[in-house]
Amino acid sequence: MTWFDICIFIVTAYCIFKGYKTGLVKQLATLAGLVAGAVLSGQISTIIRPLIQGKTESSDYILEPLSYILAFAIIMLAFYLLGTLVQGILEAAKMGTLNRLAGIVLCLTKWMFAISIVLNLLIKVDTNRIIISHETEARSKTYKYVQPLAPYLVPYLKFGLDKE
Repeated sequence: MTWFDICIFIVTAYCIFKGYKTGLVKQLATLAGLVAGAVLSGQISTIIRPLIQGKTESSDYILEPLSYILAFAIIMLAFYLLGTLVQGILEAAKMGTLNRLAGIVLCLTKWMFAISIVLNLLIKVDTNRIIISHETEARSKTYKYVQPLAPYLVPYLKFGLDKE
């Protein structure tokens, strides 16, 4: 077992705990909130900015990022509350266990996908294989499963790793 395997084990344990605790609905709500926040915060910040500007005499240097952060927080809060409401309905319908088990799967998928992206970028940048050596790669029990995940799930994320 290598240091890479230990890191994957720690992330897996975290995902089991976090996914079970939050469930699929809240995992999806958080993911949707992040995406919606990134996409919509710019438009909503133009509504919030004049409201803040009327209450303070701050410069544009402060108002612009502050209004964006507030818009992002409002969007995330809305999705979180919606997820909490839907999760409460599922638990009342006695579907809580299924929701929590599916939450583990989604949490694991998200984290392994993120690790795979970072890993592929490291391989691309670290041409001398200082961070993850060829020996670590060969001895690892999990590397062969995690590394190809991002290019498999999103085919255009090849990272220039194709052998020609």
